[in-house]
Amino acid sequence: MDNKIYSKINCRSLSKLLKDFTNGSVSENMEEKAGAQISQRAFIQSFLILLFLIAIAGVLTLLLPGGGYQRVIKDGREMIDPASYQAATKPDFPTWRWVTAPVEVLAAPGSAVIITIIVFIILVAGAFAVLDKSGILNAAISRVVKAFGGHKYLLLLVITFFFMALGAFFGLFEEVVPLTPIMIALAYYLGWDVLVGLGMSILATNMGFSALKSPYWSRGCSCPTPPAHPSPGNKPGQS
Repeated sequence: MDNKIYSKINCRSLSKLLKDFTNGSVSENMEEKAGAQISQRAFIQSFLILLFLIAIAGVLTLLLPGGGYQRVIKDGREMIDPASYQAATKPDFPTWRWVTAPVEVLAAPGSAVIITIIVFIILVAGAFAVLDKSGILNAAISRVVKAFGGHKYLLLLVITFFFMALGAFFGLFEEVVPLTPIMIALAYYLGWDVLVGLGMSILATNMGFSALKSPYWSRGCSCPTPPAHPSPGNKPGQS
């Protein structure tokens, strides 16, 4: 009796799946999951989390002591003198400037790098959005999946190590954000969820970024000044 009921349920489920596939609802669901779909609720939650983090940063700025180091040029490189720390006075900023700080930083010295990264992310994300809407992205993902055959875990391993290498050897961090929708679409295509797509892209890049002991852009910046080696013509202990 139970086997008959179970068979009827399976038949109904299979017929419903075939009906949905004939009507195109299955393909529509896959197209809806082609990239990172952000709902209004998720957007509001993300915005509130950012405001909360800004408030925490503002409170810590008032509580923690501030200070700075002097930078010196040695062997053509800019380094930090560890013995030059000087305490700084706490900033007397009004509370409302905590909210405007992300905008004010765009006019601060050295903001060209921040603006360049923002423009880069917008342009690349726009390009991937065009590829997604035109169907080129789905076609490319299906080709990659077919190239690996049924070895989806091998594909997961290759992509994860690729993003780890981007963070470890090239110092990429926020530059991989436009690639995240592609990885999410690939995760959906392979039968996984959005967390797998984030894990093999953003998480892998962060792990690779923190793997190197001293990245190329900060190598030697906070190290103490090494002792001077005696010249060949001087005895040890003489300068």
